[in-house]
Amino acid sequence: YNSSEHTIKLLESLKENTDQDFEVIIIDNASSSEELVKLENWLNVGLEMSDNTRHSMTFIKSDQNLGFSGGNNLGLKEAFKRGSNWAFLINNDTWADKGFVGDLRAILRPLEGLVGLPLIEDEKVAYGGKIKWFKESLEHIYGPPKDYGLETKALDFRPSTLDYYIIGGALGISKEAYDH
Repeated sequence: YNSSEHTIKLLESLKENTDQDFEVIIIDNASSSEELVKLENWLNVGLEMSDNTRHSMTFIKSDQNLGFSGGNNLGLKEAFKRGSNWAFLINNDTWADKGFVGDLRAILRPLEGLVGLPLIEDEKVAYGGKIKWFKESLEHIYGPPKDYGLETKALDFRPSTLDYYIIGGALGISKEAYDH
């Protein structure tokens, strides 16, 4: 919403990925006409400049601002309708390194559920968080989860461990979890 420059930077980083077998669905949440024109111009010109692109970019404009979750729901519905096994909601002020898609594909192919990617905050990396139930607050976990007494490299969000939450500049969800 109203931040085409961030969105274009993210799209440029995705265009440079070494694994180009993916689709991008861009949801606009009723941005101003000026912001829409900037983004549409990049989509028309930026994609023409790309070599070796096998993925496509779909641009969906909402007539009204549906809020963060409403915009995400539009994208998820479209991704799974098109047959995706996984969908990633990526904040538009995030960018991806060149191995982003290939690295995720190798890890996620056999899995289902939710995945939060680490988030850099004030030169620290947040991997998730712990809920403090009686203090009405959340506490981010900085550093690898093993530093917090967790046995795996990832936080476990099965029902027996509902004291933790996912954080990140991107959130992945499998079709199985979405349908559940």
